[in-house]
Order: sequence, then structure tokens, then C-alpha cells
Amino acid sequence: MMYVNFSTWRITNVATRGLYRMKPPTIIVPISVKEDVEKLFEIHRKMDQSELKHNLVGLDVGEEFSLRDDLKVKAFRTYHVIPSQGYIVYSVKKKLKSEYIGLSGNEIKNLKASGVECTFLNDAITMEHAKDYGHTHLSEIISYADRLQNKAILLIHFSARYTVEEIQQAVSALPPPLAGRTFALTEGF
Repeated sequence: MMYVNFSTWRITNVATRGLYRMKPPTIIVPISVKEDVEKLFEIHRKMDQSELKHNLVGLDVGEEFSLRDDLKVKAFRTYHVIPSQGYIVYSVKKKLKSEYIGLSGNEIKNLKASGVECTFLNDAITMEHAKDYGHTHLSEIISYADRLQNKAILLIHFSARYTVEEIQQAVSALPPPLAGRTFALTEGF
């Protein structure tokens, strides 16, 4: 049996949060005692007739739990005269998309602010049809490739008929000199 210092104070803290209509807390305990801790809550519910809403999470050593998109908890082994474990809470930063690696912050900002419309990607719609309706076709951008001096080209405003995968496939199949410096913005617009 693993010892957990789970005092009446912690249960009272859960009850107080309920009184103030706060979001139920997430309580992390060793997986080996999760069932016993839940029994403690049941006993206190019976004694004071309260709900004691909470989210009880049991973790084993090495396991992680996401508190939010940017915040995680990981259990680690501790050494004590009785069995125990500790927890580290750490933030997780979203990684830079691969298409932006190697570009400076200003270059990424400028790319997002000055993208090139590329509504149509394949032969289902002709370049002439795209022009007639005020849009740009990928083949038109390819035809100007030798004249484009940009370090990077950001394509935006794709037709809803294309999936993200189709857009990414079209960009990855671009010929030189567009290959490697042309990126598709498929989120945030």
C-alpha cells in the first residue's frame, strides 16, 4: 500500500470550491491508491451530505496527464521510508511548423501578412476560369516562378473544395525554383 498524505483539509478544500461554484479541481494521486482516495470522498459525502465534485486522476511513475493544452503533470519515483511518488508540472510550447523552420520571426510575420492567393490547384479549374472570377491558379504562379525573387512564398485563400492533404501534396510537388521556398497557410484564415 502506498501512503498518501491526503488529509481532511484537502477534502474541505474541494467542498469550499463547490460552495464558491468554482470548477471542480483535478486531483492527482498514485494509481495504486486512487480507489482508496475515492472511498475517502464517498465517506465524506455521506458525513456532510455534499457533492464534493472533483476529477480524480491516478498516475503511475512515468505517466503524464494533460491539465490543459499547454500544461502537463508527470509522476516520478521518490525515495522515502514509505512508498511515495512526486509530480512535476510543466508547460508545453507548441512547436514551430516545419515550413517555418529556418525563417526569422519577422519573416514569418511578413509571410502571414503578405500571402499570395492560390485558390485553385489542379486542372479541374483552368487558369482562365480562375482569372475570369478574380482568382489565382497554381499553374499561373508556376509560370511566374523565374521572376519571383521572394525568399519565401506563402500561398493563401485556397478553395474549400481542397483538403489540407491535397494542398500539401500540390505544394510538395512544385518544381524548382518554387520547391523548398513555397508554403501553404492552411490555418488561421
